Amino acid sequence: MIKRFLFVSFLIFSFPAHSDDEANVSFATLETSMGNIRIRLFSDKAPEAVQNFIGLATGTKSFRDANTGKKVKGTPFYKNMIFHKVHPQLGIQTGCPWGNGKGWPGYTLPNEKNDLTFDRPYLVFMAKIRGDDNSIGSQFVISTRPLPYLNKEYTVMGAVEQGFEIVDQISRVPADTIMRPLEPVILKAITVGS
Repeated sequence: MIKRFLFVSFLIFSFPAHSDDEANVSFATLETSMGNIRIRLFSDKAPEAVQNFIGLATGTKSFRDANTGKKVKGTPFYKNMIFHKVHPQLGIQTGCPWGNGKGWPGYTLPNEKNDLTFDRPYLVFMAKIRGDDNSIGSQFVISTRPLPYLNKEYTVMGAVEQGFEIVDQISRVPADTIMRPLEPVILKAITVGS
């Protein structure tokens, strides 16, 4: 039986912030140690999640350093992070500064409900770091198959446009019993643009 991802961790406070320039961004490219993945962002369907993602990717959104707790601005959050969960029948997950699924950017946002469903693979969605609807942070997942049991449970904020084979390759790397790759796969950086 396939185990479901546990998209959980911990955290408490919330403060959304974004600039008008970020509203026009429609794509993001994930530079990984195995190749690039280009995703289309659904800012009309998940505006807060997308703006948060863009702000963290570009460094325009403040966050807390996971180790020191100090506020950081002007530095991209998504830099040299590992994919800490991989499974060919579920997806790939990253965005945790500690690399264990428990890290966060120092705040949480609500899980946006929309009409998008998990009817196909290669959807990008935010992970709930505590498991409740008010715990969206920095972690996100790219699915590798339809996951209808997640409908209305997670915020779909985008879909892969290029690099499907990279997603598949990452999902198939050898992993341990908690789906952590035996050899690190790195999210080097995220660039955004229209």
